[in-house]
Amino acid sequence: RYVYIKRKLTHIIQRTIYSLSTQAKATVFKPVAIEAGFGPGEELPPLEIPLRRGDSMKLRGRIDRIDATEIGGKNYVRVVDYKSSARSLDLTEVYYGLSLQMMTYLDVALENAEEWLGIHADPAGVLYMHVHNPMIRSGAELSTALLEAEIAKSYKMRGYLLDNPEVVIGMDADIGRSSSIVPASLKTDGTFAKTSKVLSSDDLQMMRSF
Repeated sequence: RYVYIKRKLTHIIQRTIYSLSTQAKATVFKPVAIEAGFGPGEELPPLEIPLRRGDSMKLRGRIDRIDATEIGGKNYVRVVDYKSSARSLDLTEVYYGLSLQMMTYLDVALENAEEWLGIHADPAGVLYMHVHNPMIRSGAELSTALLEAEIAKSYKMRGYLLDNPEVVIGMDADIGRSSSIVPASLKTDGTFAKTSKVLSSDDLQMMRSF
């Protein structure tokens, strides 16, 4: 049983690392923090939230990955969280307080941007990545190139991005009418397609504040 589990985990890790390396070649965003702990006794201070009657709540946790880059003279930060099952960010769940993890991580990343960038940064997005070894189903026989393309699609990250084409192109240099890396696509005029998961800077800030 453990030999089987070991083999299964090895295949998952190998496939995921290969996909991460492929994604890294298409993006200007680079990891600036891995397994970044925040809270009492951690490398980063806790996220402190004021409560009623003068009390405060100190949040602690650990962020899987924080990426950053400079685009157009501005610094941008995005948060990537690895999941063993497929996950997407539901704004309804955020509104009702049922899914606060990613917005909390984004808050911590931005509040402590000077720790790893030495300068103020703006949010570029929050993304989930599914860590798995995909099973590709097709009605026809696939060539090696088509099979690799389908596997790449299965590792497409989910979440929300900043409504800025230049920033999103920085995440996927090959983006067009579709992307195998981020949940967005561009029309021929350079604007986002209707299915793109993008939010304006004001909306991102409103979500953080809320």
